[in-house]
Amino acid sequence: EHANETRRAKDLFAVAVSMGLYPNLWNEGSLDLHELPTSVARTAVRLALDDVFDRPNERQFHDLARRGDLAIITGRGKHSEGGEPILRPAIVAMLSDEFDGRLECREHPRNPGKVCVPAASLSAWGRGGDVRVPGDPGVPATAL
Repeated sequence: EHANETRRAKDLFAVAVSMGLYPNLWNEGSLDLHELPTSVARTAVRLALDDVFDRPNERQFHDLARRGDLAIITGRGKHSEGGEPILRPAIVAMLSDEFDGRLECREHPRNPGKVCVPAASLSAWGRGGDVRVPGDPGVPATAL
C-alpha cells in the first residue's frame, strides 16, 4: 500500500510540476527543495530521479550527460525551528533507505545546504548496476 501511495504522490506531483505550479523547483541546474515540506521534498527527489532516465518533454529534468552530478538544495536550516536542518537529513535518509544504498549521496564540497548524487552513481543505478556505498573501501570520506 505504501508503494501505491508513493507512486500516486509522485504522479500528482509530476502533473503539478508540468503545469508550472513549482516554477522554482530547478534552480540553475540544481533541484531546489528548501521551500518545500519534507513529504513534498521526498516526492520531488523521487520524481527527479525517475526523470533523469525518462527525460519527459513536459517538464524540466536533470540532464545527466550535460550536468553530471545531481545537486539537491536542502538548505542549511536557517529558517527551521532551532536553526537545525530538517530536509537534508530526511533526504539523505530517504536516498539510503529507499534505494538500499544503491545511490551514493555526498555533502556538497562548498555548500552544506546541498547534497549531491554523483553522476556515476546515477548512471549505475539507472542501468540496475551496483553502486559503491559510503563505508565501502574507496568511497571518499565526504560521502554521507
